Amino acid sequence: RELVQHMKDHFHDDAKGKKSAFYFLPWHFRFFCRYRPLLGQRFYDLSLEHPLIQSSRAVASILKEVEEDLPPLEQLLRCENEEAHMQ
Repeated sequence: RELVQHMKDHFHDDAKGKKSAFYFLPWHFRFFCRYRPLLGQRFYDLSLEHPLIQSSRAVASILKEVEEDLPPLEQLLRCENEEAHMQ
């Protein structure tokens, strides 16, 4: 909601503003859906071996395990399918 309100403030709430906002909104969702908080001892230990950016496969594997138990709303927010965010 906060992002949408900022977009209304920036682009305005008229037809042209909505068109501009809806152009940028899916881009933001594509960006945000890739964000993952890296919390916990597992990531800290892994970061001591190598920088996490160089351990992307190991990080992805750990995150995949964690994501199996996410609530439905969190799964939707992490969905990379653009159509899921346009409904």
